[in-house]
Amino acid sequence: MEQIPVVSPEEKDAFFEASMAQVHAKWNKYGPLFLTPEDHKSMGSTRFDLSEENEGKKEYETMSETELENWINERVATLENKTDSKLEESGLGKIVRHEILTTVTLLKEVDRLPAKYIDFDVSKITTLK
Repeated sequence: MEQIPVVSPEEKDAFFEASMAQVHAKWNKYGPLFLTPEDHKSMGSTRFDLSEENEGKKEYETMSETELENWINERVATLENKTDSKLEESGLGKIVRHEILTTVTLLKEVDRLPAKYIDFDVSKITTLK
């Protein structure tokens, strides 16, 4: 029987740190819907359907216009929820604004932006607090 190599905690951490850095760079530039199932898997996430039919596809490529619109609606609603005092305190507000900005920009570039958001002023998201 072949001996299974031992991976030290440091080696494992270095591997995951490198994977996370690559995924974070994609997320930071293009937003969360640009990530593939492989990206999610490398982060240990199961948020995105990892089935073979989605292999290599970016998340937005697997979503209908209604799903894309709902995804944006949820994030805008999060920012508009003025009763959530922890939103800015925790840093979540900044993350959600980033997700909206990068996603609207990406979907506009690939001609997949839902009709409801065609005229969406992305500068508006900086005032949603």
